[in-house]
Amino acid sequence: MTGTVSVSGGNAVVTGTGTAWSVALVTGGMFSFAGMSVPIASVESDTSLTLAYPWPGATSAGAYAIARETSEAVRAAWINDRLAQILTKLSLAGIHPDGAGTLAERDALSPAPVAGFLWLRVETGFDLAFYKRTGGGWDGPFSAVGDEGPQGSIGPAGEGFNPVGAWAIGAIYAGGDFVSHSGRTFVSLVDGNVGNTPPVTDADDAFWMFIPTAVGPAGPKGDTGDTGLKGDTGDVGATGPANSLAIGTVTGGAAAEATITGSAPSQTLNLVLPKGDTGDQGIQGIQGPPGAGSVDSVNGDPGPNIVLDLDDIGDGATNKAFTSTDKAKLGHISVTQAVDLDAIEARVVALDAAVVLSGTWDASSGAFPGGGVAQAGQSWIVSVAGTVDAITFNVNDRIIAIADNASTGAFAANWFKADYTDQFLSLDGATGAVTLGAVIAAATVKATPVDADTFALSSSTDGNGTRRTTWANIKSTLKAYFDGLYALATRTLTTGTGLTGGGDLSADRTLAVDKATAANIRAGTADKVVTSDGVAGAMAWVAITAGASPAIAHDAGVNRTITHSANATMGAPSATKPGFPLNIDITPGAFTTSWHANYKFGSAGAPSITARRIVHFMCRDASTFVYLGMSEPA
Repeated sequence: MTGTVSVSGGNAVVTGTGTAWSVALVTGGMFSFAGMSVPIASVESDTSLTLAYPWPGATSAGAYAIARETSEAVRAAWINDRLAQILTKLSLAGIHPDGAGTLAERDALSPAPVAGFLWLRVETGFDLAFYKRTGGGWDGPFSAVGDEGPQGSIGPAGEGFNPVGAWAIGAIYAGGDFVSHSGRTFVSLVDGNVGNTPPVTDADDAFWMFIPTAVGPAGPKGDTGDTGLKGDTGDVGATGPANSLAIGTVTGGAAAEATITGSAPSQTLNLVLPKGDTGDQGIQGIQGPPGAGSVDSVNGDPGPNIVLDLDDIGDGATNKAFTSTDKAKLGHISVTQAVDLDAIEARVVALDAAVVLSGTWDASSGAFPGGGVAQAGQSWIVSVAGTVDAITFNVNDRIIAIADNASTGAFAANWFKADYTDQFLSLDGATGAVTLGAVIAAATVKATPVDADTFALSSSTDGNGTRRTTWANIKSTLKAYFDGLYALATRTLTTGTGLTGGGDLSADRTLAVDKATAANIRAGTADKVVTSDGVAGAMAWVAITAGASPAIAHDAGVNRTITHSANATMGAPSATKPGFPLNIDITPGAFTTSWHANYKFGSAGAPSITARRIVHFMCRDASTFVYLGMSEPA
């Protein structure tokens, strides 16, 4: 709503300044001000209304709002105006209806009309018609329109409105031109109306008059329209920073795993590789060199080179040698260091209870070996693969009894399987208890892998089985992944008309706009981008050199000024721009102004210029400048 209001605490009267409530057909609604709302009881004038109860807030003034049904108010006003016009015409014709309105309003009359009652139907969407009350109901409809009379004489031409579309800056509007702006409709109040923006509210100013739109009752919702065309593909985004993928930790674990941590452009690939089973103990090494110690003496012989034989081993106080048989037995023993025979005995007993190889076993037989009497520690080497009690054995595996009289059919608590088929003696040169993490940590660093290099992984699609892949496959997978996130450096940004700075996306690109200068705009130079400052420059006032026949170059400016120094005949414009305006601000002084034949003034002829005036033309073609009018600059 237009204007401002003032309210007083405890008072129901609201006073407006610059408001137009009666003109806007405000008859009720909800008045809102300072965050509070009160229903409207009545509207007395354009600047006064009364609330349903006294204003509950403080005394104040400022902007306000009124919520109302605008479409219904306009419709009611239209119907009332039309009804008044019709009743006036009927009265002049000697017809005086007893009532008027819709059929629903007629049928709701109480008490019911008497016979002879005349009702005029005035209802949107229906022709005017009369209905006459009879004893049994209503007769009608009877048309309220008579026969067509003879055509009257043509009346004088009126000043009609001229719809010209949306308002545009720089366009020159005559009085009566209809424009749309900011969702509203306005009509120009003056000729030569240029550069004056219509209001952004439902208000008038010195150049424009706001035209309210009459809106009828809302009609039914229309069918959904067809789906619009797909929009153009957006521009390719800027190239992201190059990503760096470094090898991080490599550790051992139950299953292979590869994870990427961090965010682009710096990320780390961490690997977990499974540890294999411990292999068999390696063969015994070669005998070491003799120790550095020495024997001081044997049987009184101080040496230095003492040779000890069995004859030197005494028994008791006398030197009694072993028998030849004993000496032969002992001759088979080679002792190179001190030996604890008690410890040897304990070890022999332990070996007697330990694993004892009992032969080979055919696992395809369907029964465990030993015939049910196998003792704990007995073992067999698998010679033929097979499965017994759901346990699978391969050739060269070992099966060991862990209980006496081990069962031939039950594996649990009776037997132990030593899986020799998966053993390895060394890994990448490492022997003994080898861990994969230690092997990887000790491996030679390869800074730049090649496509054929392989990596171990746990395949989630194959039951987490161990699989291998190549560096070429990793690169291909990562490329497909990151290509979906970042623009390819091989893409090229091509600039179109009016832009510069394109190129491939391997580096940052800055696009520059080829802006049109004021001279470019006036000259209509092709392939230039028009900006607001360029338009403002093109519309600047440019002086014309005074003289008896001033020359005017149209492409040098559409707004020109001249102060006469002599009687002048304005020369024909050169470098014309059809469709462009030409406004000349003339200060005549004591001199006269005449015009070249290319200036077309119509039957009224050229105006007389005795004081400063702005003369407006529109370039129709290269030799025709149509006179639009003249205005006072101040």
